[in-house]
Amino acid sequence: MAQKNGNGDSTRERLIKAGISLFSKYGYDATSTRMISKEAGVSLSAISFHFDGKDSLFSACLELIAEKISELYEKTAEKTDRLLEKSVITKQEAYECLMEVIGTQISVAFGHRYRSSFMLTYWEQINSSLKHHPISEAIFKKIEKCMAMLITSTTDIPYERAIIASRFINGSIISFGEHSLLVYYAIGDEDSQKEKLQLVSDEILHYCDVLIRELLHLPRDVDKPLDRQ
Repeated sequence: MAQKNGNGDSTRERLIKAGISLFSKYGYDATSTRMISKEAGVSLSAISFHFDGKDSLFSACLELIAEKISELYEKTAEKTDRLLEKSVITKQEAYECLMEVIGTQISVAFGHRYRSSFMLTYWEQINSSLKHHPISEAIFKKIEKCMAMLITSTTDIPYERAIIASRFINGSIISFGEHSLLVYYAIGDEDSQKEKLQLVSDEILHYCDVLIRELLHLPRDVDKPLDRQ
């Protein structure tokens, strides 16, 4: 039986949690197995026993985050699938579903609990030694592909261009989440971080709304405030 700690986590689970925390903060190269074992509160040999080295542990961390991303967006993905099964999808239906995805993305980008997930997405993409990118694959399947298919189903925009539009929207949101300090420096007043987060997230939602309406050729009622998802 796997050894548990006070929180009920097995040694393997503790190593994955420690790996996610450290890999997301320092990246793959700067994170050593000794750092991980210390963070997890286990012996250094436990990594080799459970994962056969740092590469395997890093992959396990990515797989877990990819699984959580898939679960987070499963409801919206199922809603998109149901819409796409219809013979006719209205632009309003597509708009509402797209903005629901975007609203969730913004909440994730600015939510503290998802910080490690966002940073691991970055480190996964710059690690040239990886042959499999589970987080990027999950984001594509559950978010970007769904958005592109909704756009193409209600417009004459080809799928290749719709994918670029989807990547542009999601990439922008992710970039704000990954590089929020640049926003703080640009806006100034470091004492009002919470207010700035709200301001930035509201502005991102506004511009996404403008772009989605433009893509779908939907008018914007300027007198009606944009509701947060």
